Amino acid sequence: MVGNDHSNQNYYVFLVPDEGYSEISKLHDRRIKALCDELNSAGVAMHGQIDTLSVCSYDGTKITDLETFRCQTSL
Repeated sequence: MVGNDHSNQNYYVFLVPDEGYSEISKLHDRRIKALCDELNSAGVAMHGQIDTLSVCSYDGTKITDLETFRCQTSL
């Protein structure tokens, strides 16, 4: 899912699990969900590699990184 904290022009990609999604979705801001649904229905394709994962908190105004994990990548 794609998101933006509106404090800058940066957008974030959130990985969403298949299991437990409904519980997470209830916590998710519905305005952002509508944007994600629109992008998903348009068939947006993104290519790349994930090298870090961040656990964040959102206080309704800004996103704060709590912890970052480096991912092992293979070529």
